[in-house]
Amino acid sequence: MKSKILLPFILLLLFGCKQGGLFQKPYPEYTFKSLSGKILKITKVKNSLEIPSQTRPVLFYFIQPSCNACFVGIEHIKKIAQDYQDKISFIPILISNENHDFDKNEAMILNKTYDLNFDFYFSSDQDDFLQSFERQTDTNLIVLYDEKLRLVQTYEGIVPEEMIAFDINRILKQMEKK
Repeated sequence: MKSKILLPFILLLLFGCKQGGLFQKPYPEYTFKSLSGKILKITKVKNSLEIPSQTRPVLFYFIQPSCNACFVGIEHIKKIAQDYQDKISFIPILISNENHDFDKNEAMILNKTYDLNFDFYFSSDQDDFLQSFERQTDTNLIVLYDEKLRLVQTYEGIVPEEMIAFDINRILKQMEKK
């Protein structure tokens, strides 16, 4: 009799309700592939990230090829990426459609048109990392994380490079103090 009562509880513990059970990962994971073939795996845990072997601050730059307004301030993003390339990880992510070959061509065109040299990343799974940020507009999105991969700031639309540089410098100064 006891085994009949215990069995449902054991099964519930192992397989859980709609959560996927004991074997499902508790936080969403995302996989990206860059133009150069690099693989990037990101786990989003509330307001922080887990990225294997990442020890520097990270600046994500999300951009849509079809968004003309997204390119209005691109020279500022390019300058930030150049100025801080040895101090932070800069990860440009092309917001993609389902056709990854089209995205790669778009990335090459963007690099040539705006003289960028960005190693754009594309989502290689069906999960949309961008949707994990609560956005207000469809313009570009810049997201800054500190060296412990805790969210520092999100910037939407056209943002003066001085604002981003100020936040990056603040993180770098805090890192020096430690």
